[in-house]
Amino acid sequence: MVDVRCSMDDLNSCSDNLSAYFHVHIFNLTSNISYSPMSSQEPKMALGPFQFRPANVSVQGRPLLADWEGPLQFALWCQRASPWWIGDMINRGEDLYGEEFGEVCGSTLSTEMVSRYASVARRVPAQNRRPALSWSAHATVARLPHAQQRRLLVEAEKRGWNSDELRKKVREVVKKND
Repeated sequence: MVDVRCSMDDLNSCSDNLSAYFHVHIFNLTSNISYSPMSSQEPKMALGPFQFRPANVSVQGRPLLADWEGPLQFALWCQRASPWWIGDMINRGEDLYGEEFGEVCGSTLSTEMVSRYASVARRVPAQNRRPALSWSAHATVARLPHAQQRRLLVEAEKRGWNSDELRKKVREVVKKND
């Protein structure tokens, strides 16, 4: 079981720069963090009065309106980051342990989804990833050489392209290269 707790003051201080906050605070928590890999209990995390579970968030009491921003930003940040986390972990685990690593994944995710996360994470290096863009945008450029990925992702971010617009640009690049 994973049990992570932090105060609302800590969480609200992070809304401007979640990535830096989680690097500095979450990974250095002195709070009770425990994990047992084969636990029958579901993971849980408490951020002040907000109790995060795999399929819901319950709210204890009536938090101040200002106290909602940090937990909401945290949930959105996790949603955007999780395909990368999963893909990178799958790739590194397979590099270290080979096929034996597949047992760790069990039936947590569909094989198709795990394969897709791993494939995109393997083909789009960390230095090309743009946090402001969706994982789908990165999946769109994954088949391109790294330099072209980087160029198109930077351009998509600057111009505010959605995944469909980026997909059209990728098709143009592929057609030009053929």
